Amino acid sequence: MTVSIGPGWTIGNGWTIGTIDSTPAANLLLSLDATGYSGSGTTWTASTGSNATLVNSPTYTAASPTYFTFASASSQYATVPSLSSLSAWTVE
Repeated sequence: MTVSIGPGWTIGNGWTIGTIDSTPAANLLLSLDATGYSGSGTTWTASTGSNATLVNSPTYTAASPTYFTFASASSQYATVPSLSSLSAWTVE
C-alpha cells in the first residue's frame, strides 16, 4: 500500500476509491469522487481542490457504485499538487 505526502500526495497500490454520500466539510482542501472521472484520459476532476492525475491506467468502473481499483503490481496511483504543509489528514 502506498500513501505518500511530499510535493503532492499519492493513493495507490491496491486501494479502491469510490463514491461517498456525505457533504464535504467547509474547510475541505480536496474532494475526489470517482464520478468526477470522464471515463478516459488521465485527469480525475476534483469537486473541491486540484484535479488528480491518474498514473498507469487504474481500472475505472463506471457502473454504480462508481470506483477506481489501483493494482499494486502495475504501480497504479493518483497524484495531486501540493496540499500545503498539512500536519494531519484523512482518506475517507
